[in-house]
Amino acid sequence: MTKVNGHFSASAYLQNLCCYEGAKEVFEAGSATLALMLGIDVTGKQIERISHFYGEEMGKEVVCDTRTEASNPPEETYYAMMDGAMILTRTEQWKEVKLGRCFSSLDHVQRPKHKQNLILGSQYVGHIGTHTDFLEKFDRLIQPHAKETVFICDGAPWIWNWVNDHYLRNTQILDYFHAKEHLCEFAECCFADMQEKQKWVSQQEDILLKDGVKEVINNILQLPVTTDAQQKKQKTLVKYYQTNLKRMRYGTFRKRGLLIGSGPIESANRTVIQHRLKLSGQRWTLTGAQQILNLRATFCSKQQQKLLNCIKMAA
Repeated sequence: MTKVNGHFSASAYLQNLCCYEGAKEVFEAGSATLALMLGIDVTGKQIERISHFYGEEMGKEVVCDTRTEASNPPEETYYAMMDGAMILTRTEQWKEVKLGRCFSSLDHVQRPKHKQNLILGSQYVGHIGTHTDFLEKFDRLIQPHAKETVFICDGAPWIWNWVNDHYLRNTQILDYFHAKEHLCEFAECCFADMQEKQKWVSQQEDILLKDGVKEVINNILQLPVTTDAQQKKQKTLVKYYQTNLKRMRYGTFRKRGLLIGSGPIESANRTVIQHRLKLSGQRWTLTGAQQILNLRATFCSKQQQKLLNCIKMAA
């Protein structure tokens, strides 16, 4: 398969299939899939070249601000979450990939009987590099005319500084599971008895879920700490909670029907990043990883038409 005028001498349909396979599995495995299922003879190297080419093009699409304009703010609430995952690279060993996910409250379906929720549609963006460049991309996913944007993130100051500077109609929630994780780490350091530790942590969780973060802080301070390690963890946890007091009103948030945890972005890390970029034996160049990440975000965002339009324009 050769390039013609800088592009590939293959139908738009076949190029689209190659991008799909290249974003889904190891290139050689994608070649085997196309041969077995469709009888199409395309080498892994050809799939690789096509995938990287259009992955680069999809990265350029992110730079374009495609948010919808609206004369009246829509009624729905939008969620915005971000997190990171590590991938193995050739030049820098383990490198963090920053991932952002946005979705409307109308796409969040609660299923009490199944004890889990569904999110019917999301927009994703991933970036390998500085948080400044990532935020520039992520900003383009967020609906500026939303009734409210709910940010659920960890305690990184750069995140909240950015939110405060750029968004007026927002609700900020410190991911409940991060808050609980820090609490458990502190308790691990202070309790020798496992049952006592679990009982104490469970009590604090109940209080947190009733807007009782100040009471939890007092309970943390009342625990006897004698070693330097215990004192350091106590001081760190108290500061962490005090800094995020307004973001830890979990009882109030739940009464409003809002999510309080970052489960959707944690699952997105697996779906968008790990299922392809952390397959066994994968070791990426930074450029190559970003290109495949762009394709993954495109398919997971259900924006296949945008990719197909790009392929047709290049054909």
